[in-house]
Amino acid sequence: MSHGTHVSGIALKGSQKLALIPLRMNIFTNEDTFLELIDSAVSSGVRVINVSLGWFSKSQGEEVFKGLIKGIKKYP
Repeated sequence: MSHGTHVSGIALKGSQKLALIPLRMNIFTNEDTFLELIDSAVSSGVRVINVSLGWFSKSQGEEVFKGLIKGIKKYP
């Protein structure tokens, strides 16, 4: 089990109306592909996104973080 699984379990226990849509990132995820994941979730009707991030390098983390900031600005 990972951190994201743990957090999802807590959220599910606290809500009868919650549905989860898992989205998986890989080591090749960058700013644009992360924003695509957010776009996909929003177009599927997601209203709340919980993000548990881990990465292999500082540059990859910075790229994913840029995508997250773009998603927050796009869907305030």
